Amino acid sequence: IRFRNTVDRSYTTTTVGSGQAVLTSLSWHPDGKTLAIGALDWSARVFDVESQSVVQTVRCLEQVHGIRFHENGKWIITALQDGTLRVWNPETGERVGPMRKHQVPVRSVATCDDFLVSVSGSSADSAIRFWPANDDAYENGLLFKFAAPVRTVDFVPGTETLAILDWNGKLRLWELRRPYTSAAELQQATTETLGASRNADGTLLPM
Repeated sequence: IRFRNTVDRSYTTTTVGSGQAVLTSLSWHPDGKTLAIGALDWSARVFDVESQSVVQTVRCLEQVHGIRFHENGKWIITALQDGTLRVWNPETGERVGPMRKHQVPVRSVATCDDFLVSVSGSSADSAIRFWPANDDAYENGLLFKFAAPVRTVDFVPGTETLAILDWNGKLRLWELRRPYTSAAELQQATTETLGASRNADGTLLPM
């Protein structure tokens, strides 16, 4: 990993673990002192920046394509090759919460609003899924299809704006209402926000 000092523009480089793993993604802890790092060696690592050392390693049993520290700093969410989203305790390495699943590999994940909503995006099925964490009625999430494969998703910090980048290099920003207490409320909010962009049968959103 290379770190850049934004004041003097200098760079420092550090090796994570054995240095043999292909790193795919990283996410800052809210305190700005710790990184969550995903890799193709089926692991997620918690990296302390000050000591330049790995303080926790989670074996995920699948390649990790995306990773995210939740805003509360208590959870790490991994997006895996087998299409699942899994939530981990970064201190103990234990899995917590329900598993969420796409039908294809998941490439990225974003969260907001006290984990009431998490969003995963997949390049293979050109879709994102909204997961109301407190509503188990939607086992497979709320699916929205796109005309182009989705590369990555992220929430603008401190806002309800979701940024979606496709493999053609186009960026779409969506404004979502918060908070959501059920999947039905989320469905209404996303329909109101995205309805004008849908195709005739409501299955595709141009990007």
